Amino acid sequence: RTQQYKLYPEGGFFEVPEDLEESNDLNESSLSKGASLEKKMLTTVLGKAPPAPTEPGSRTTVNRPTYADWPCIAH
Repeated sequence: RTQQYKLYPEGGFFEVPEDLEESNDLNESSLSKGASLEKKMLTTVLGKAPPAPTEPGSRTTVNRPTYADWPCIAH
């Protein structure tokens, strides 16, 4: 997610400030050049990210997954 756009792993791409309820999935052919670049960047980040947890966790969860071999995606 950026300040302007949100991309889901399943492919949903939304312009959050204009579509708070995420009811208008942006079509690839209607994207501006800037939106297309943002989607490409977010797709790259999602491709590098570890999988989402499959079970709910809490602050008292003892066994948490770690991904020591995954690259840092914060840069």
